[in-house]
Amino acid sequence: MRQHVFTKVTAFILAVSLMVFMGTSLLVSAKTVTVFLEDVTGSDPTTLTGEAKIKVTIKGAAGSVEAAQAAFSFSGDLQYKTITFLKNADAPAVTDPYAANRDKKLSAGIASASPMTFTNETAVFVLTFEGDAGDSVTVSVDNAHSFCLIGGEKISASGENTVTATAARNANEGKTATVKIQMDKVPGFVAGMNSAVTLKIEDEENGNTIAALLNQDNRDSGTAAAFTVKHTVIKGHTYKVSLSGIGYIPFEKEGETFSSPLLITNSDFIPGDINKDGEVDDEDKAEYDALISAGTYSAAADFNRDGYVDEKDNVFGTQEAEKTAPGKVAKPTVVGGQKQITVSWSAPDDGGSPILGYTVKYGTSSLSMTEKKEVSGTTTVTITNLAAEKKYFVQVAAKNAIGIGEFSELANAETAKSEGGGGGGGGGGGGGGFTPKPGTDPVTPPLSGETFTDLAGYDWAKDSIYTLKNKGIISGVSETAFAPANHIKRGDFMLILTRMLGISDAFSENFADVKVGAYYYNAIGSAKQAGIATGDGVNFMPENTITRQDLITLAYRAFLKKGYISENADMTSLDGFSDKQLIAEYAKTAMASMVSAGIIKGAGDGVNPLGNATRAEVAVMCARLLALMN
Repeated sequence: MRQHVFTKVTAFILAVSLMVFMGTSLLVSAKTVTVFLEDVTGSDPTTLTGEAKIKVTIKGAAGSVEAAQAAFSFSGDLQYKTITFLKNADAPAVTDPYAANRDKKLSAGIASASPMTFTNETAVFVLTFEGDAGDSVTVSVDNAHSFCLIGGEKISASGENTVTATAARNANEGKTATVKIQMDKVPGFVAGMNSAVTLKIEDEENGNTIAALLNQDNRDSGTAAAFTVKHTVIKGHTYKVSLSGIGYIPFEKEGETFSSPLLITNSDFIPGDINKDGEVDDEDKAEYDALISAGTYSAAADFNRDGYVDEKDNVFGTQEAEKTAPGKVAKPTVVGGQKQITVSWSAPDDGGSPILGYTVKYGTSSLSMTEKKEVSGTTTVTITNLAAEKKYFVQVAAKNAIGIGEFSELANAETAKSEGGGGGGGGGGGGGGFTPKPGTDPVTPPLSGETFTDLAGYDWAKDSIYTLKNKGIISGVSETAFAPANHIKRGDFMLILTRMLGISDAFSENFADVKVGAYYYNAIGSAKQAGIATGDGVNFMPENTITRQDLITLAYRAFLKKGYISENADMTSLDGFSDKQLIAEYAKTAMASMVSAGIIKGAGDGVNPLGNATRAEVAVMCARLLALMN
């Protein structure tokens, strides 16, 4: 019998939460606890230009402390950025910057299964605010929501002072540290709010450490077990990066400069160390088999973090040896434009390990393609700064943790004339998803003159673009540019979809990461209220690019709700696509229904569900949907 097991730490924190938020009666102590604020902008060696830092110290709580919480309100021109935990930093609480800056309030708490030792003055957090150098923020303690839990007693904490801090003018220069984590041996990895897998980035010069848990906040959109963690670090410093979690052999790398994203896979962060001896061997496999046989739970064997030990946690045996480099990429589509070419392709077989990116080779001779472009997270790329009226040859290969696959067959296209000539079409299969077949789309001709100057090579999408533009559904990125090859963001697509269908449901709440005042705020809120936009339940990720399967699913829900399309549960309509196995379960009905309705035609032999949709492709699909409404 399966049994979901909570750790002692989780149970303790839940108990603390119940006592705090449900009003459980706790003894009231005569001890006085205060929260003291100190501006450390100038003395903190990690301060960046444009940042202000305030250290939070708890006074009067000497002894063993089970939990502490401090809440704050703030005002001024600076925005809340993050909290650095000085006590119990391995498992920090998360404060959402969007909500904090919207409400001008934030709180942070720490708790431990074993009491923490506090002195009479213990520094617990550093609050960081950001903005323009010279701007300021004023922070006060919220007495009603600040407390310590000492010996089972809830002791209220009051603010001792209010602090105004000014953003530094001449401090450190920052840069973005990006870490990508691919859980390729545990593709069903569940990232709840606490996955018990912690990434740490430690500054080797000053010892400052940033900690982040793998969870839904940093899971890559549309990817089952891939995560991207980004933090601002000091430019020019070196860093020690570590990834740790029970049941895994830790990953550690020193001297990291973050000149490019750091990739960590399960070849580096190895699951299977049940007995915690630093090796994955037959002893660990025997323990795993015994747990399966007895139906017993062990957190050290729950590699995918779903609360059970079962076959989904089987990371042993020969599965690594069976993995290969990705399959050969099918012949891509290449379209010429003004001193540029746009290359689109379908994802090949991944060889048993998630595809991490692609290498695109190109040149003016099929015998000498010396130029390369590395891309990730997309199956479409535009290569710019090319010569006019030149034929360019292209090949594409996929990469995974095992290696690089075989390059595709050659495809080519000619760039346009320097004075606005049309670009030559390319050979090969389609880019997947929405590429139309000439003469098959019931699209209304353009209603006014052409204003966009960057549609050379996009004749297949031009009528759709101008139809939607003249109906006020879609716009360019400027008066003269449409940017057809750019990937569209989730927030932008919801704006287009709600305009098309006139969705304007009144709503009282929105997703946590959709900022009040954002141009897509009302569109996403209305779609959420209508049951069309669901996000991950908390966030919608409006600034992320949207995958084809997510875009199709959102459009399907909206048009089904309005009665313009019918549900089709017959999955045989997807049989013609070689990559149908990549379609997520939640998207299959939507995909099958849209294919049956003629909205999605695919191209070549693939539908490319995990690829990111371009603005031109979205225009074509939306024009087809618009025809359903006539």
